[in-house]
Amino acid sequence: MARKHMILAVVLGILGMATLAHAGTIVAVNTNSVACTATNGGTGAGLCSAYAPTAVTFNNQALANYPGVASYTENGFTFTAGGGDGFAIVNGEGPGYNKEPGYGTSANDTTNYISTPIPGGTTNQGLSSYTINLGMNAYYFGFYWSTIDTYNTITFNFADKTSVSYSGLDFINQFGGTAGSTSSFVNFFFDSAVTSVTMSSNDTYALEADNFAAQTPEPTSMLLLGTGLLGFAGTRKWWKRG
Repeated sequence: MARKHMILAVVLGILGMATLAHAGTIVAVNTNSVACTATNGGTGAGLCSAYAPTAVTFNNQALANYPGVASYTENGFTFTAGGGDGFAIVNGEGPGYNKEPGYGTSANDTTNYISTPIPGGTTNQGLSSYTINLGMNAYYFGFYWSTIDTYNTITFNFADKTSVSYSGLDFINQFGGTAGSTSSFVNFFFDSAVTSVTMSSNDTYALEADNFAAQTPEPTSMLLLGTGLLGFAGTRKWWKRG
């Protein structure tokens, strides 16, 4: 067996054992991004993924505020309203304390984005949410997260029926920033396949997002994720402690 094939076999063996040994986990989180362009995310969309093409921009959808949208599909991603007020596709700042990703910065997103709960929605609904069916087994997921609040929560649902969550508080603890005003493109890498993602927030302040991207990498691509498995190990330990 050639040397490169031996290396690939060892890595695939480690990944296979990891999948069998425990439920899916987030093995790395970072904030790498590129400026969106006319052909990737759209002009004026702020920040886009540095790892995969932008799949969802909402730019071809007519704006829909209260009573929101029940379902929306773009490039194989299907968004379905969940509890509370569900979601709306909006633009700019609006009632209900929703602000576009990059608000107040040079990376301001002037295009459409998604918000939960919906602007001007009812109160005392508890958590509002929507779930994104990715239409793939994804080992990478990224999006432009606006004015990250501590009570914003992203839950990743794995193909093995387990799930793990990452909150706005987790982001602030890991990367710093100010809750309620910091925006960032956020990238997540997993050791097991993710099939859907649930985005939720409380009924007063919104979770706003845009420029979604996901990818199922070829095995060789897993070897090219920067620092490799040794780099991921430190992040995995952090996640378990958190």
